[in-house]
Amino acid sequence: MVDKIKIPLGIDLGLTNSCGAVWWNENIEVVANDLGSRTTPSYFYYDGIEGYVGKTAKDKTATNPENVFYRMFYFE
Repeated sequence: MVDKIKIPLGIDLGLTNSCGAVWWNENIEVVANDLGSRTTPSYFYYDGIEGYVGKTAKDKTATNPENVFYRMFYFE
């Protein structure tokens, strides 16, 4: 059986960028995303088939802006 440890996690969901951090070895470590950046653009893209977040979603604003979400929306 693998021992499980509890690690505190913090998430900053910003309007422009977001990031996540963990408490590890008595320090706060900001987690890098898949591109190596410690912040991720707060963008979401979905076209009914595929979904992306971060820089990939932000890049879609050039070709398919109607399917990119990057501000606060209120749905009723």
